Amino acid sequence: MDNHQLDALDVSVVKKKIDNCLRLYFERFPQEARDFFTIVEQKRKTLSNYGRMPGDHAIDRALFEMPETLANVLFSNLTPEQLVWFRTKTGSRWFARTYPKFALIPKEDI
Repeated sequence: MDNHQLDALDVSVVKKKIDNCLRLYFERFPQEARDFFTIVEQKRKTLSNYGRMPGDHAIDRALFEMPETLANVLFSNLTPEQLVWFRTKTGSRWFARTYPKFALIPKEDI
């Protein structure tokens, strides 16, 4: 997929679809969500400042984690183009900032 196709996406529509998927997930799987957030919180406490380096270095690190059930809801409701946007740096940052309970790093560092 080229950048033109991504640019043509109505990002507000993609964000709304993701919001709806999250709402559906929380309604149908509230206990799984609570358990998952407990695990994410424990992981957050054990992570160091890995990824912070002085100078001009690039390091990839996960911004957030997602339970498989939620991932399946997203995969079944988003188009391939919308999933590509979701996986971009911009899409990933939006998700981690909008839903900080899924984030592995503090919101201000996203």
